[in-house]
Amino acid sequence: PLPGVFDPTFQDGGPLDLDGLVDNIVTMGQPADGDSLIRVNCNLNNYFYSVNLQPMDPPLINMNNLPVSCVTIQQYICAGNSDPVIAAALDASTVELYNCFDLSTPIGIYDIGPDGFYGFDGLIEGCYRMKFNIPSTFGILDNPYVDRDGWTEEFTLQWAECLDFITFCIAESATIGDFVWNDLNGNGLQDSGEPGVENVIVELIDNNGDVINTTTTDNAGIYQFMDILPGNYQLRFDISLITDPLTFTLPDIGGDDNLDSDVTTSGFTEFISLEAGDSFSNWDAGLVRLTNIGDYVWEDLNGNGIQESGEPGIADVGVELYSSNGSLLKITNTDQSGNYEFNDVYPGNYYVKFRIQDPYQPTFSHSNSDDSKDSDIDNSFGIGTTDLIEVNVGSDDFDIDAGLVRCIPVGEQVWFDYNENDLWDEDENGINQMKVELYRFQSGSWILWDITFTALKPGTGSDDGYYKFCVMPGRYYIRFVNPPTTLVSARANRGPENIDSDITGRFGQGTTDDFTVSSGEEKCDIGAGYYKMGTIGDYVWNDSNDNGLREPGENGVSGVIVEAINDEGDVMGMAVTDNSGNYFIDYLGQADYYIKFNLPPGFTLSTPLVGNDPSIDSDVDGSNGPLTTRYFNVMPGQHVPNVDAGVLYSPLPVEWLDFWGENRDNHNYIEWSLVYEFNLSHYEIERSVNNIENFVKIGEVDPDGSSPTEVSYNYEDFDLYQDGVYYYRIKQYDLNGDYDYSKIVAINLGEVEDTGRHKAHVYPIPVVNELTVELEIMRDVDEISVHLYDGLGRMVRKNLLVDINIEPGVKQYKLDMTDLTQGVYSLSIHLDKHKLVEKIIVLGK
Repeated sequence: PLPGVFDPTFQDGGPLDLDGLVDNIVTMGQPADGDSLIRVNCNLNNYFYSVNLQPMDPPLINMNNLPVSCVTIQQYICAGNSDPVIAAALDASTVELYNCFDLSTPIGIYDIGPDGFYGFDGLIEGCYRMKFNIPSTFGILDNPYVDRDGWTEEFTLQWAECLDFITFCIAESATIGDFVWNDLNGNGLQDSGEPGVENVIVELIDNNGDVINTTTTDNAGIYQFMDILPGNYQLRFDISLITDPLTFTLPDIGGDDNLDSDVTTSGFTEFISLEAGDSFSNWDAGLVRLTNIGDYVWEDLNGNGIQESGEPGIADVGVELYSSNGSLLKITNTDQSGNYEFNDVYPGNYYVKFRIQDPYQPTFSHSNSDDSKDSDIDNSFGIGTTDLIEVNVGSDDFDIDAGLVRCIPVGEQVWFDYNENDLWDEDENGINQMKVELYRFQSGSWILWDITFTALKPGTGSDDGYYKFCVMPGRYYIRFVNPPTTLVSARANRGPENIDSDITGRFGQGTTDDFTVSSGEEKCDIGAGYYKMGTIGDYVWNDSNDNGLREPGENGVSGVIVEAINDEGDVMGMAVTDNSGNYFIDYLGQADYYIKFNLPPGFTLSTPLVGNDPSIDSDVDGSNGPLTTRYFNVMPGQHVPNVDAGVLYSPLPVEWLDFWGENRDNHNYIEWSLVYEFNLSHYEIERSVNNIENFVKIGEVDPDGSSPTEVSYNYEDFDLYQDGVYYYRIKQYDLNGDYDYSKIVAINLGEVEDTGRHKAHVYPIPVVNELTVELEIMRDVDEISVHLYDGLGRMVRKNLLVDINIEPGVKQYKLDMTDLTQGVYSLSIHLDKHKLVEKIIVLGK
């Protein structure tokens, strides 16, 4: 067929058959429309059917009605588009027309112009396909006619048909990609030296969930997708081909998209919106080796916080893993052996929470330098939690343990021993509102662990005096603090454990012996009985005529310390004679006591037990040592009177001849000689370093016996702990308790850098409630510590006072003495390497 456009004119007769007859035979087998030829419209052009001319037709049709094809294709790509980039791409594009049965050779090729128009004329009816070829940096947008490779589906054209609906648009294509790496330190960021991971499959998925392209990372971990049309896409990373046990690191760490990972733990990115021409090179995936953590929950039978042989695991304990910000991540339970484990834990900081149920509670935490044997519950983030745990890449941590103990009941009865038999009887009432303190032996010393008060026993109507602690396994003692006025404790251990009294005074007034309990046990047989106190008095006088009898005109002696001592040698009460020489010792329990009178220097005892009147004689007969009486039985509520002491002035029993000393390499040697050694008890050697005000006892020597002749003694001091001047003196005691001093001997062990002497003053003496310690600091002191010793030299309070970095000057400290029993004590005051010792007298309430 010949291409052409029919352009009739009135000179040619117009578009009518001028012979007036419709005798044109329509070759398409389609009838004429009236007296006009059928016209076909295709876009802007009009076409007529081709006809077979008949002899009677006028020359008009022969000349002007040029035959045209019966089938036509015409349309525009990106119709109306004004983007010069798109126009340039269209101008560089072509479209090829193929017969459906031969896709190797095009029937025709049309060069598309910048306006996007394309068309094929002069076609016959049949089956066709078209392929549009656009520049490689552009792509075909989604449409119902042309796929992304530029092909149409097959279409069939009939005679007189014009195909004018295949239209679409193109756009610049986008690229996306970047990097898959091994996150060696697990921080979620690409760090220097962290390598890429090859053989990771990457899929490009469109908005409908269809995989439209697939690639694999190279040996450097690089991947890229090109020629992507604008739209919404998602990436999926498949690590099934890699051999290392890696998984995806945590996404979106930090604020730099060029360094973080963009993949969830399931391997998908979020949807990515691509515009024409976009090029994204920051969609990365970090891979990391995960960690396993866990370990063990056990019953700490002895409560020492350490896993030991024979201590069982605890099953079915709930265990939870939390991130450092408190998000719950994983939950598990201990197995039958007490073990638990969390798998596939990402590097980071976490804490573990153990769901502890009755009757258990946590044991002590971090009690051992071996982290695999201790308990890690320290309640840092609430009850049952550990501190933060740092989890590193691929480094399993099976040292996160929990030691649990079962609450051990300890108690339980304080009562008034009405019949004074030292046992609780069912008709004897309890005592309420008494303070009860529980002490625990911890880290080498006793510490106050818990406090309660006696009260009505729950669930009963009248069982008063009840108390109860719930404790961890360990070693304890109990102290009963504030019994009602005038009451003292009953004698201990005088019957069955469940009804006897257990106050022994082992750790001071009102205390029990220590006891040890294990997990699962109970100790509810610790009782405290009380009854009225006993008392002892009366008088110390100056027996000026030494006849052993108190007579008119003989005055009392004040300031004498009087002690009541039981048969175990414990001072149970003390008093100081007043200005009239009277004394009164109260709060004595039912027991036998002897009395000791500590005489001031220069006094001795008069003759004891003279006559038949106990109200005027002296009772100090030395039955229990120097200055002591015989035993007196004190019953509850009774007063024992007339325990008196007659005293008088007397000379001291020795005459000093010489005292000297010298250094002998590794020790100092001192020697003293004297004559007339009579009625002598012993010698005490005292020493002071670099001053003559802080003498302390360092040794004791017994005499050879009474002698009017010259005798000599010596002592060797090997405790030479520093250079300086060592001062020595001898303190001699007679059998009456009086004493005297020798002269002072000095031995110089090198230069003394500092001759300043610290001084201590303590007051009031005696003390009841609060003691003031005033120190004159002569030079800088790094640390001051004060310890308290009883009359037997036993430490009763360690670090009663601690201070550091003290400058020269006067420092004053207040010490609480209210919890001490009556007696004589020594304050040992340490100023760096220097020590001061001060005697104090404590009067109980």
